[in-house]
Amino acid sequence: MDSWRDEPTSSELRHDWLADRWVIIAPQRSARPQDFERRRIDPVDDSNCPFCVGREHQTPRLSLTM
Repeated sequence: MDSWRDEPTSSELRHDWLADRWVIIAPQRSARPQDFERRRIDPVDDSNCPFCVGREHQTPRLSLTM
């Protein structure tokens, strides 16, 4: 058998004879949220954000000319 088929990350197309349709078998979809590394997300400094409420005057004007 080919080595690329033995990898658990390769998807496979199979025919479901009972439902008479093609289905994709994807072993990598079996991963659960706890299987992934959790990283800390630092809060964003929004003190200079022109898109925040009350700072609309800092947003650049929209030019509709082409």
